[in-house]
Amino acid sequence: MWHARESSASSPRPFGTLQLARAVAGPSLSDAILDQGLRNALAILDDATPN
Repeated sequence: MWHARESSASSPRPFGTLQLARAVAGPSLSDAILDQGLRNALAILDDATPN
């Protein structure tokens, strides 16, 4: 699984996902990067939700 950055916490941070997705040559790789970035963002939001 690819992550733009790893934090000291367990959840990845999607910084630079859009820039990286635009910089790669292939559309399928770009889509995969954006998909992972979305999952990363949702994981961060899920971690921030009080139980």
